[in-house]
Amino acid sequence: MIAMSQMAVIHNDVEHIIQTTFHAITTCLSKNDVVYELRTKITSSEEKLCSQIFFQQIDNQLIYQVFSDCFVFARNRGLKVIAVNVNGYFLGTKFVKLLLLKFHDLQIIFKICENRRLHNLDVLGTTMRSLKSHENASIWLDAFGSKMVNFDVIRQLPFDGITICKEVFWDLYYSDTPMLQQLISAMKTKANSVAIDGVDSFEKYQFCKQNECFMSGEYFME
Repeated sequence: MIAMSQMAVIHNDVEHIIQTTFHAITTCLSKNDVVYELRTKITSSEEKLCSQIFFQQIDNQLIYQVFSDCFVFARNRGLKVIAVNVNGYFLGTKFVKLLLLKFHDLQIIFKICENRRLHNLDVLGTTMRSLKSHENASIWLDAFGSKMVNFDVIRQLPFDGITICKEVFWDLYYSDTPMLQQLISAMKTKANSVAIDGVDSFEKYQFCKQNECFMSGEYFME
């Protein structure tokens, strides 16, 4: 985990403090196969706020400024591949292309969580395909299985990667490993990369490595 200095932003005339960290998502097969996911904690007047809700409420210009500052930090630290969580609305704005142009030397993965409102799939699909013209852009579906397992989303949209959420991973890992392997294989037919969240032991690490998945979790924070 790599910690960045706190930043302060003003939203609705209130100062909010953003604590930012970068967490490794890796295959452990090569030093080059490491994605650093940007994660944030938001506080205001000593109160902790939900990061997901906060970024849905602030305007796109401010989101762009926060991401831009974080990417400058990542570049200065020598990080090459950065993942950020966004919603479908922000993905279709000019600010995404501005980020891709400004940070053309970084590979940027935009992660869309399935429990956010994935607005009109046709519109989102068009947006995703238009970003394919940028060689440094990738789009992953995040937290697959965290709310409703929406296979229609995977069938209709051209994701470059899919992250299986911790709850699904743990449930199948302990109850039905063959089914988990089948799920991973099915995901690999729809995306180039599959990542698994919730790796907290050497045994789970071995399983993910054997199945050639990206992985993240407490095991990599020790």
